Amino acid sequence: MIKIVKKISAGVLLSLGFMFLLVSVSELPKQKRDSDTILGGLMLGVPFFAGGGWIVWEMNRQHQRQLEAQKQQETERLNSIFYQLLKAEGGRVTALQMAIKAQISPEEARVYLDGKAQEFEATFDVSNRGEIFYLFEA
Repeated sequence: MIKIVKKISAGVLLSLGFMFLLVSVSELPKQKRDSDTILGGLMLGVPFFAGGGWIVWEMNRQHQRQLEAQKQQETERLNSIFYQLLKAEGGRVTALQMAIKAQISPEEARVYLDGKAQEFEATFDVSNRGEIFYLFEA
């Protein structure tokens, strides 16, 4: 609910600011310039426009923080599952095991395990069936 109010407020402030600034700019080319109209438009337009812009900027920052927190939680979840698998499988893990346990796609599991393999300098083993095992030695 607060998010909707912020969006509406930002829209109203930006619209009002734009409208007042537009009035100021439209008075500039006239031969008989109405300096009060120009000054009034600027005095009202700039604060409204700045206020709306600030609300939009702040909402964007908040959204970015939420995305980062979600990414951090997902990383922690995957790390926990990874370490459980390492312990259960004696350091020999496949992308399919990781995908099933973490409920992610096999491609996501491969990318994750490739990163961990680089981090821990893991080796690889290929079974007779062509299955790739990531070997993490303690």
